[in-house]
Amino acid sequence: MEPHSRRGRARRAERGQSVVEMAFVLPVALLLLALVVDAGQFIVGSINLNQVARASATAASFSADHGGTTAEIDAQAVKAATADQPGISFTYCGAPPVTPPCVTVNQTATVPNAVPIEQVTVYQSVTPLVPLFPGMTLQASAAAAY
Repeated sequence: MEPHSRRGRARRAERGQSVVEMAFVLPVALLLLALVVDAGQFIVGSINLNQVARASATAASFSADHGGTTAEIDAQAVKAATADQPGISFTYCGAPPVTPPCVTVNQTATVPNAVPIEQVTVYQSVTPLVPLFPGMTLQASAAAAY
């Protein structure tokens, strides 16, 4: 009868060993998963922000081409950014330092009587899942002339 009880104790010891191994591996695996999710969030956020910047620059240049004032051009850029990114309410950045999510618009003309070029920069914050890393501010710029 004694050999049978030894096998039972060996199996219980193996189960205990598996639990200890899992306790060591699980936190590392979860940290790696969170880092992958953070990287994906950063990449998707950058892509979306580039689209927002292009839409805002197009709206600002359209407003400028149709005789809009500086305030109207800025308002159109902010409106386009907010419409392009539902769930995020963009504002006009104003003077530095910027507080994301916000939009800045600069109008440039290379020569007199030329078509003005609207340069739009959009800022947005990204909060990572892993609290070891600080929050990031993404920035995207686009230019358009209507």
